[in-house]
Amino acid sequence: MQGLDQIHRAILNKYSYRDAQGNFVLCWDNSRFVNHSFASSLVSTPYNFELAVRDIHPGEELTDDYGYLNVWEPFEALPEPGSTRTRVLPDDLLHFHAEWDAKLRAAFRHFNRVEQPLLPLLDPQYQSTVAAVAAARQPMDSILNCYYRGEAVPVL
Repeated sequence: MQGLDQIHRAILNKYSYRDAQGNFVLCWDNSRFVNHSFASSLVSTPYNFELAVRDIHPGEELTDDYGYLNVWEPFEALPEPGSTRTRVLPDDLLHFHAEWDAKLRAAFRHFNRVEQPLLPLLDPQYQSTVAAVAAARQPMDSILNCYYRGEAVPVL
């Protein structure tokens, strides 16, 4: 990344997030259109995919809570009905993981009852684990496993 010019570094800082290993993930496919909401329709899983945690209706915006994306600096967000949060913080995963885990557990109970057209795209290393979690043969790993515990720094 050090070889990038300042314009491209700014793009990385704005549009990437950090995974649990500290890698910068730049969403430049259709996922780049997923916006922030404190009442998100999707939640990241520790299995390298996003899971819908409620029904998403045709034409409805897809949303993530950016609090579980290891942001490198706090930012203000618009107030939303039903939430007292107005800031996204780098350590939100440490404070809200139980809430997000509960949403994921509830959604996994429906996983095998709903068509999963993107299932073939699931990372092969997680396929058997996801199948076991969805079938209630194995407990779900916590979203806390997505937390990056290293230094929170931007791409300079």
